[in-house]
Amino acid sequence: MKIAITGDTRASRQELVIRSVAAGLDMMNSVSARTSVVVTNHPAAGSGKLHRAVVAFAADRQE
Repeated sequence: MKIAITGDTRASRQELVIRSVAAGLDMMNSVSARTSVVVTNHPAAGSGKLHRAVVAFAADRQE
């Protein structure tokens, strides 16, 4: 499963990556149509990465 992290997080980004990789997840620096999950503390924050994830999800649902 491919995941991306956006925005501020309580745990350090490095710690989140270590935990995710140990759990067998594939960490991504950017969002694409292949991203399964975007992790954020503030879903309404409107980061560019989160916006791209929503657009990619909507496009995928229309196909």
